[in-house]
Amino acid sequence: MPTQSSSTNKEAIQKEYSEVDCATTSDTNPSTCELEFSQILAVDFGQSTDIGNFIAFSSIQDKQKYDLLRMPYKPPATYNFRQDVGPNKRPFIYKWLDQYEWMVYSRVLKGALCKYCVIFPPSVTHGSTLGAFIKRPFIKYKDLHMQAKNHASSAWHKDSTIRVKNFIDVLSNEKPDILSLIDEGKKKSVAENRKKILPIIKTIVFCGTHDMPIRESNKNSGNFSDLLKFRVDTGDKDLENHLFNAAGNSKYTSHRIQNEVISIAGHIIMTNIVEEANSSKYFSVIADESADISGHEQLSIGIRYVHEQNEDFTVKEEFLGFVQLNKLNADCIAASILEFLEKSGLNLDKLVAQGYDGCSTMAGEIHGVQRS
Repeated sequence: MPTQSSSTNKEAIQKEYSEVDCATTSDTNPSTCELEFSQILAVDFGQSTDIGNFIAFSSIQDKQKYDLLRMPYKPPATYNFRQDVGPNKRPFIYKWLDQYEWMVYSRVLKGALCKYCVIFPPSVTHGSTLGAFIKRPFIKYKDLHMQAKNHASSAWHKDSTIRVKNFIDVLSNEKPDILSLIDEGKKKSVAENRKKILPIIKTIVFCGTHDMPIRESNKNSGNFSDLLKFRVDTGDKDLENHLFNAAGNSKYTSHRIQNEVISIAGHIIMTNIVEEANSSKYFSVIADESADISGHEQLSIGIRYVHEQNEDFTVKEEFLGFVQLNKLNADCIAASILEFLEKSGLNLDKLVAQGYDGCSTMAGEIHGVQRS
């Protein structure tokens, strides 16, 4: 059933018709316009699939659109069309409904409509007005074939026909909807990007696992660049296409990308170590003071724990990372260690032992630190 009341529809249609200039439509006889208006005011909204009920609707639900397009109201072959026209007027002929696929007859409005253009109204440019077959029924039947031909060849009708076909294809599952197309396009883009970035990541990981320096003083030389070239020479077409066709700022081979990949790999490794340590019963922390290449003091922190897998117990000692030291006193060192352990996600309730090299004051100091 229509989603608006009969009185509301009548008011909407009356307003719609009050704005139509008869001179811009195919029927220019003022008496014809008056006849149409009187017919609109006498609309019977009992026919739920009569497209004439929906001619003034601003929106129709998709399910209702589908039903109206596939099974619109069609009068029986014995319908008396002459009763719907004035005296000495040519009536609608039933066979026209089979002759024109898009044409329907509205018993409510007592005239012919284009079901495509009513359900999917075309966009109106400035100075244009939608008329017969779209916003009002066509009743000048002596000119029907000529006007139907003009309507079918119009850009408005062609646009609505395409929209109808796409709409029916989507609702009948013959074509994916726009959200599915966007999702498929996104998946395809992700898969293509992974093909491009994966050999680059694998090359960086290979250098790291084999203790190989990634680059030299020249950004275009070094093990990383040489290994990428080697992959291309051995037949990696995806990488070759990416390196030779991608823009200079999207090749993902710069030192910034290299450092980011190393950082992400380090985070994944530390997460795996922390998960294993937290799954064990207890663990100990090991810290050793050192200086980096620039002379800044730092702590290297590791943990020692027993890993159980399939009733097989293995003692593991893993490096977690470096901690920059602002001061070298015991308070600062103890606070830095505890802060690092908490940020890494370790369960400090399982911390049962400490190990230091050359820091005789640390054992008592870290024992006395209050943990939050």
